[in-house]
Amino acid sequence: MNIKELISNDSNSRNLDLTSFIKLNNFRGIHYSMLCNLDDHIESQIVQNEAYPVQLIDYFISTFQSNCNGVVIDVGANIGSFSVPIAKKYNQMQFHCFEPNDTVFQKLKINCALNNLEDNIICHKTLIHDAATEIAFYEQTQQENMGLSSTIKNDDINNFVEKFIKPVKIDDLFLDTSKIKFLKIDTQGSELNVLNSAKLVIKKNKPIICFELEENYLKGSRELIFDQLINFFEELGYTLFYMNSKLDKLKPKVTLSSAYSFNGDLIAIPFLV
Repeated sequence: MNIKELISNDSNSRNLDLTSFIKLNNFRGIHYSMLCNLDDHIESQIVQNEAYPVQLIDYFISTFQSNCNGVVIDVGANIGSFSVPIAKKYNQMQFHCFEPNDTVFQKLKINCALNNLEDNIICHKTLIHDAATEIAFYEQTQQENMGLSSTIKNDDINNFVEKFIKPVKIDDLFLDTSKIKFLKIDTQGSELNVLNSAKLVIKKNKPIICFELEENYLKGSRELIFDQLINFFEELGYTLFYMNSKLDKLKPKVTLSSAYSFNGDLIAIPFLV
């Protein structure tokens, strides 16, 4: 029986919203709550699997001791699907969550409040990018996947509001910050722009970096983008590895040959292999 059927069978179902509710989760011993909507792709994954993205949360837990301190930067934080459960376990770390979509940002703040995380999660309704002037931001408004907002007008953005926003660079915000341990980027095609905005911070702190590379979102030739990514990470002394739940605990090294397509999540580790 699915969730909507379960709720509709309740004696009070006519007074219940069948899509929006608080979900109590227990993932790898981390107890946390999330305000979710079943019609949204990411939020429905949290309801079904207790967490999202599962493989990234597992990787973080396997990498850092529970008493670790330091700073985590989450660019494209959505409703807090990654940072909220991690912050519950790593309460000595400080999290900076960036989410420029107005509607999603409000739900991010609610989820932080639900879990009493206002002290170690700082929410920023800020667009991160390396551009020096205002740029277009296509803010997704259709509930089926509110995580599709982007500075690029991708084909999968169905209903949106076009806004012009002055972005901020990671380097301008965190250059004087030490112990930045982890940088997560999920921005639907502008990941390289975010990386370029953080180059000095990365060079100084050598954080582990997780980002999404979806070829459908690339604006420019595959060869050019792949070369830019390879040069960026080689210059800073990083090696890329592939993260896919179908490979379970294996994280193969990535070469990013432009002769072949690539779609998936990458982990950048601060050493050369």
